[in-house]
Amino acid sequence: MTGNMPKASDTRMKRHDELVTGIPDDLIALRDKLDQMTNAFTQIHYQTEQSSNLAFENAAKGVEGAHAGRIEANSLSDHLGAILKHAQNLAASTRGARHAMTSAEVTTQHDNIQEIRLQIDKARELAAGVHGDLDSLHSKLIQLEEMYKTD
Repeated sequence: MTGNMPKASDTRMKRHDELVTGIPDDLIALRDKLDQMTNAFTQIHYQTEQSSNLAFENAAKGVEGAHAGRIEANSLSDHLGAILKHAQNLAASTRGARHAMTSAEVTTQHDNIQEIRLQIDKARELAAGVHGDLDSLHSKLIQLEEMYKTD
């Protein structure tokens, strides 16, 4: 196979090496951002459980549904599933709970919601970084593909 390969220029070989050695860096950056995103959603999951619990404690009498309780999660997907379950139960069952809360409970709920929003802001920033890392990886692979197509 090497007998038919044209001699590559030093510039081309250097570019190839840069692309190939850059791929692990992109993958490490991507992994790190996804780990940080999982940590953010772990916090969101925790705050959602707290918010849900407080809302159900103050739900009007006769309200249908129940607090989803503590939901175990070990991955980003699991945390999103737990957050969704709490959100669905809250949406269906706790209308009017805010009006039954004490001043301290309203403050606690405000703090829970604020922390959820802050973690969502962090996740949004991380998602933009993930997008950039994927673009970089994609670009390198396109360039490598073209190099191997023309060889």
